[in-house]
Amino acid sequence: AFLAPGPAVVGTGLVLVNLGWFLVGLVAAWRSGVPIGAYLRDTPAELLLKLGAAAGPNLLAGEWWRLVTAGFVHPGGLPLVGDLFALAL
Repeated sequence: AFLAPGPAVVGTGLVLVNLGWFLVGLVAAWRSGVPIGAYLRDTPAELLLKLGAAAGPNLLAGEWWRLVTAGFVHPGGLPLVGDLFALAL
């Protein structure tokens, strides 16, 4: 298995999920009236929380699922590109 590895199924899946969730955020930004350029540069905190970002008060309120979803929320285009590059490697 180590000498002839198969295709990177998990990495490819994570890349697709990250891209998909970023597109969901793009649509949510558009519907909220946030300019697309502002979303790509620096996403507003309110929108990040709507998309599933983790924050202390939310976690203390019992929203434990944010620990998982926060891994797919990106505060702009550059962090997304960096994460996708790392996953592709």
